[in-house]
Amino acid sequence: MLAAALAACPLHATLQEEADNLNIPAKLDMLAKQLEIPQIDGTDVRIIHSDYEEIIGLDGKVHGLHAKVRLNFELTRGSEKAVSREYLVQVDPVQPKGGRANAPQTIPQVLDWGCFHERPKTLDLAKAAHRGISIPPCMKAVQDDLLKEFKMPAAEAKNAAVKLKINTTPDPWLGSEGYHLAIYDEGENPSGVIITANSPAGLYWGTRTLLQMLRQGHKLTAGSITDVPRYPVRGFVFDVGRLPVPYEFLKQVVNTMAWYKLNDLHLHLNDNFIFLEDYAKAGRDPFKEAYAAFRLESDITGPDSTPLTAKDTSYTKKQMSELIKYAKARGVNIVPEFDAPAHALAFTRVRPNLMLKTQDPRSCEELDAAKPESLAFMRELWDEYLLPGKSGRAVFEGCTVHIGADEFKGNNEDYRKFTDGVLRHILERGYTPRLWGSLTMKKGSTPVTSEGVQMNIWSKDWNLPWQAINEGYDIINTMDSQLYIVPFANYYRMDQNLKGLYENFVPNQIGAQGRPLAERLPAGHPQLLGAAFAVWNDMIDLRSNGYTCEDLRDMIAETAAAFAQKAWGPEELPRSFEDHQKLRQTIGDATHGVSVKPEQKKN
Repeated sequence: MLAAALAACPLHATLQEEADNLNIPAKLDMLAKQLEIPQIDGTDVRIIHSDYEEIIGLDGKVHGLHAKVRLNFELTRGSEKAVSREYLVQVDPVQPKGGRANAPQTIPQVLDWGCFHERPKTLDLAKAAHRGISIPPCMKAVQDDLLKEFKMPAAEAKNAAVKLKINTTPDPWLGSEGYHLAIYDEGENPSGVIITANSPAGLYWGTRTLLQMLRQGHKLTAGSITDVPRYPVRGFVFDVGRLPVPYEFLKQVVNTMAWYKLNDLHLHLNDNFIFLEDYAKAGRDPFKEAYAAFRLESDITGPDSTPLTAKDTSYTKKQMSELIKYAKARGVNIVPEFDAPAHALAFTRVRPNLMLKTQDPRSCEELDAAKPESLAFMRELWDEYLLPGKSGRAVFEGCTVHIGADEFKGNNEDYRKFTDGVLRHILERGYTPRLWGSLTMKKGSTPVTSEGVQMNIWSKDWNLPWQAINEGYDIINTMDSQLYIVPFANYYRMDQNLKGLYENFVPNQIGAQGRPLAERLPAGHPQLLGAAFAVWNDMIDLRSNGYTCEDLRDMIAETAAAFAQKAWGPEELPRSFEDHQKLRQTIGDATHGVSVKPEQKKN
């Protein structure tokens, strides 16, 4: 065993050379249940990263799904440690009777598929439709949605054409979001579709897959799908602070995200026109005149009883609570953001005594982080939504929340103390906080807490990925150069290069490959949560061209479809971008109905 492990290594190899030359099979035997971890005398060898732990666990146990898994190993010898290069292992389990032909075409593509029969048989779900759909109690919140989409009535489980089941004994290989979808042909007993998962979210993802299949025809090939996401955070950052976005449009965004199995809707709830120098150049006062908004109902007022809540478009506390529940029932988590100490003109207008005062015309949008009252103000604002209100429930109950903390131009130590104070307050209230990475730019001696904190990596100048990881943050790839859209601007137009996004982006590549400071993280690093794309509505106020959220509908949906394949699925693409676009046109989006009427016989 020792000789095999070191066969590829030169004599007197360093520990790093040994780590990078382990005898790891490129392909596992069909019946393998365990990946044999090399034994090296005097050295501990273990798996530390797997991008599909559901397929190859950190203990080396293998689950028979047809997929490629990326692994890293850690070697420890005495006080010395080395982390290996990435090893790619093809898991190729026992071939199903009918092979892997006729795989369902979905966005994102399902991970594993196998036919039940050597000669494919089909289930005509239109003929079975009168038997209905069986929905467990945990899915009642989306019953109307499911019944409308399937065009079926509710039914007893024994009579149902489609059955949704939560596993009574959770399947460890499905994790929290995976699902199993089995299609039994009309000659079998039972006949129909059975979707099982460990959670309502997993069941919901299974229904999205089934609906996408039905939009391509109601005759389904008998077989089995097992599908799990590669990354737990698959997000969309939506700037509603600058652009008025009606409440109902947010629900439609949730539906679009859920259609493509995206699960993290980050709502940027306050902001202002960023080009405040345009006002200064015109001899006007940006503090008084520039557009700024805070989108939530709030009890906070300012001088002369000026409300913090935006007058043009805002969401009541009840609406926000309902949106959070609505999204959760569809597998989507709402992440509300209050951005401070910068991008905070809505806050400085109700607390002008807390405004940072410098010669820069943009400083009017910044809280003075040196003042203890600025931190106290943000604590008061957060508590309005983190603590139980009149209903007995907190508005943000169960949410991860985002404190902003980007692009502050004031003193570094003041920034770090303020940011640490807000993070600790969120943690003390029992919530998981998230922030925009800024600690490379805002370096200093004041510690900023990291345990239990998530960070969006959006700019290498502001925060390097490895620095964030080494300091203990869980990170989300939201790189501006790869994942930003500023609609109708001449910069940050990722939506105009969806082919590049689809073909080249991978969540663990932070910064375009070959660019300065680009970093490729291990695909299975436990602190890499996933990725998110963002729409920033910079083009408002003096730079507005009059667009509304309706002009963003197709932009968001088309981007979500391309991005979802890369955030849910493996690095290898299932089809060309051109074929991806054709498939997207075929399956439509969440707002289109489904027809499973029997086909007319041809003359």
